[in-house]
Amino acid sequence: MSEFLALPARLYQSFPEYIPPLMLDRRGVLDPQKAPFFEHGEAQYWLARRDGNAVGRISAQIDHAQLGGDFTEAGLIGCLDTIDDVDVVRALLSVAEAALREKGCASAMGPLTLSMNTEPGLMIQGQDEPPMIGTSWHPAYIAEHLDACGYRYAKDLHYWRIATDSKAFQALRDRPKIQGRLKGHTIRKLDLKNIAKEAQIIREVYNDAWQNNWGFVPLTDADLNAMSTDLKPYMRPEWGAIIERNGKAVGVAVLVPNLYEITSDLGSNPSPWGWIKLLWRTVFHKFTSGRIIVLGVRSEIKHTVGGAVVAMSLVEKLLDELTTYQPRSAWVEAGWVLEDNTALVRLLEQFGFARTRTFRIMRKNIAAEEAETRD
Repeated sequence: MSEFLALPARLYQSFPEYIPPLMLDRRGVLDPQKAPFFEHGEAQYWLARRDGNAVGRISAQIDHAQLGGDFTEAGLIGCLDTIDDVDVVRALLSVAEAALREKGCASAMGPLTLSMNTEPGLMIQGQDEPPMIGTSWHPAYIAEHLDACGYRYAKDLHYWRIATDSKAFQALRDRPKIQGRLKGHTIRKLDLKNIAKEAQIIREVYNDAWQNNWGFVPLTDADLNAMSTDLKPYMRPEWGAIIERNGKAVGVAVLVPNLYEITSDLGSNPSPWGWIKLLWRTVFHKFTSGRIIVLGVRSEIKHTVGGAVVAMSLVEKLLDELTTYQPRSAWVEAGWVLEDNTALVRLLEQFGFARTRTFRIMRKNIAAEEAETRD
C-alpha cells in the first residue's frame, strides 16, 4: 500500500509543475482502513512492474452511493499514474476492466480518485497552475494513452478562479452589496463549536441542491466527518456561510484553505523538522488561496430569482471574508463545475471568475469489447 501511495511522487519527480501531496493525506483518501469512501464503496488496486520496478498503478472501484443516469451499470477506474508508455497503460486498464466486468459492469468511467466527491477526472488543462487542495495532477500523455485504449470523452469539469487584486474583483467591491436584497433571510458564519450539527445542515442542503446533477453522489456522514476532522485545525467560522429563512437553511457555502501553501516544500514524507514546520504553520500561517468546495441552494428555490440572489450572496460573503482575513493579494477557486452547468457558470462569470483547470471524465464500453474478443 505504501508503494502504491508513493508511486506518483516518484514517477513525476522530473516534472517541475508537480507538487506531491502528503502521504498522510493520500492514506486518508485511498487506504481502506482510513478512507471514508469504503463506507459506501469498494476498490481494488494494482501495480505494474517492469524489471521489478513499479512503473504504473490503477484502481477499479464501485461506488454504491453513485446514482444512475450515465453511470448506470458503470464501474469506475482511478489512481491511473504511469510512465509514458501506452503498453503499461493498456496492461493496467486490462486488469481493471476485467475486475469491473466480473462485478457485472458494462462500462468503465473515470479516472476518479476514488469518487465524484473526492478528486474526479483526468487533468486535461492546468498542469502549470499552482497546486490546489483536492485536485489531482496528471501529465498530458495519459490522456493520449487512454484515447489509444478506447476511452472517449464523457464530460468536462472546470475550476474557476478570481484574484482579489484583479480589476474584476475591484469592480465587484465597488458595486452595491447583493446581500442587501436578501429580504426575510439571515446569513451567518459557521459555528465550529458545533461542527457536527453544521455538517448535517451542509449535507442536507448540498444533497438537495445537486441531486439531479450529472454524476451526483450524495455526501454521506462518513464523507463529512472525515472532511470536518481533517480541516477543522485550519478552518475559520467566516469561511462558511449559511443562509436561513424562518430558521431553515436554504443555502450553504464552504471555503477551505489551500493546504499546499504550508506543505508544498515539505515533500510527501516530511522529516521530523518538516513536521515541526507544518505544526508552526498550522497555527500562524495566513492563507492566500482557497477553494469553494460546497455551494448549494435548495431545489425549491434553485431556479428562481430568489435562489439566484441566495447563491450570489453566498459567493459574495465568502469573498468579503477572504479579503478581510487576508488584505494582501489572494485568490480563490470554485470547483468542480460541470461544463454545461449554465446557471453556475454565468454566476461565476458575473463575479469575474476565469476558468483555470479542466478535468475530463472518460468512458469505455467494456462489455462490447469482451463480446468482440469472444467472437
